[in-house]
Amino acid sequence: MVRLMAESRLDKAVADDDPAPAGRAERSWRGRLAGWLQDDRKGGHPGARAVPKQSSQKAGSGERPTIECWSETRIEVAQLLFGTGMITPGGAAAVRALVDPAGLDPNLSVIEIGAGLGGLARLVAAESGARVVAFEEDIDLAEAGMRMSMAAGMKRRAPVERSVLDDIDVKPGSADLVVAKEAFFAVRHKVRLFRKLAKVLKPGGRLTFTDYLFSGADPYSPEIAVWYAHEPKPVYPVGARQLEEQLEKVGFDIRESVDVTGEFRAGIVQAFANVADSLKAAGEQARTYSEWLISEGDFW
Repeated sequence: MVRLMAESRLDKAVADDDPAPAGRAERSWRGRLAGWLQDDRKGGHPGARAVPKQSSQKAGSGERPTIECWSETRIEVAQLLFGTGMITPGGAAAVRALVDPAGLDPNLSVIEIGAGLGGLARLVAAESGARVVAFEEDIDLAEAGMRMSMAAGMKRRAPVERSVLDDIDVKPGSADLVVAKEAFFAVRHKVRLFRKLAKVLKPGGRLTFTDYLFSGADPYSPEIAVWYAHEPKPVYPVGARQLEEQLEKVGFDIRESVDVTGEFRAGIVQAFANVADSLKAAGEQARTYSEWLISEGDFW
């Protein structure tokens, strides 16, 4: 995982795809997850999140865990793991590390690519006052994200729009910042998208993102083949140097590239460790949540 910053010529965050070894931390959370339903410990895990009442009422409908689509239950479980409005690891801390809202102001315009539920857009808009237009390709996520923005009174300040990511409809020269969190690896025609983003940005505008990149010499290794097989949709990752060349080709200057793989993995492990008390609080719904959490754990 790399955080990369580029300027128009950009600022960006990129993540490598080097699979984590099945180390002690991964085995540990899997074991804890299997035992949490029978755990009779008193007190709570300090990082546990409460299960929303609405989620508890919906769970237990007989829906089977899946990563093939974003059902209501999967959306609920993702937020239980990663925070309200978030479907990937890191939560608000990762957003602030990627985009420092303190460096923005209400006069700036921000575009988010691959927004998921729009949690990043709403956080940045709320903390900086800037307007953030978020684009998400998955229709279920985009619609759920827009409902969340409307419920938060941020329909205009942080709208979530459905769009194919390499064909977003944005006025040239209209954005001060473009941000994305693990989105570009799923875009096949990256150069076409980067060229459009370069035009969307104002002179001196920035692009900052995280993404999965090849870190080894063999993009066809058995580990990569396993990853491809378990992704629900086609993915098109590239190596770090190739990505930088693509960005430079369309007019970006790379300002910073930081490997944050360790932080990303730690965020995954911590997210699953923090759900112990949340499962207990769910009562009769705990078994449903545990099945979905095991499904998400296998995916991650």
